[in-house]
Amino acid sequence: MKHYLITIQTRDGEFEYLSKHLLGFEGDPTDDQWVLEDWFGEELTYCDFSRGYQIEDDYRLYYLYHLKEVQPEHLSTLSQYL
Repeated sequence: MKHYLITIQTRDGEFEYLSKHLLGFEGDPTDDQWVLEDWFGEELTYCDFSRGYQIEDDYRLYYLYHLKEVQPEHLSTLSQYL
């Protein structure tokens, strides 16, 4: 299993937030929607107008802002701070 440091951008009306998380995957993550659904644990819908993803009954938009593989020797250090 590979681990990744992901940055999720959330748009809440006129406000934007960035949050960082450690996430483990089997294989290589290639689809933004799949990565976000794995993190949130819910199905997301793509919005063509805003080019972002939404959870049903939630007005906020989510984007996979950044994804970087974490080397195994750095995993324990990062997990202490995230």
